[in-house]
Amino acid sequence: MDEREYQQTSEKLTQNPCPFENVIFTGRCGCQKSERFNIAEREIATCQSSASQARCVNFLNQIYNHVLEEPQLKKHIPHSQMMKVQCGSLFGIAALVDECANTPHIDNIDVLLIEALEKFEDFPYDKLLKFVNNFQVRGKRKKT
Repeated sequence: MDEREYQQTSEKLTQNPCPFENVIFTGRCGCQKSERFNIAEREIATCQSSASQARCVNFLNQIYNHVLEEPQLKKHIPHSQMMKVQCGSLFGIAALVDECANTPHIDNIDVLLIEALEKFEDFPYDKLLKFVNNFQVRGKRKKT
């Protein structure tokens, strides 16, 4: 399959692309609304609910506005920085929603965002910044 065929097939399958696709692919997070597909040797994730996708996109835009102080759409963000912002903010929300939670895995991003929106009238973006800054995309490698 050449690149053009891949793009055409991908566009047909991803009417609602999952904004947290890369985070889900890490295995650290999951979502009941996401569905994964393999096209040739690549993997994509879509959202089964347009309302859930809109909630995630809105949340990410707010995170990028507060954490990076400029909208995501204005500039390309390096993959490692994107992962740090997305994973750090999700694990930060999990910790803020349930103070007892110290989980290495988030089972359902959609439910987490719904719980966070219900709990906080004014979302504590300043508190999420600490989690984003402390999040490590990869664990430190041991020297051999």
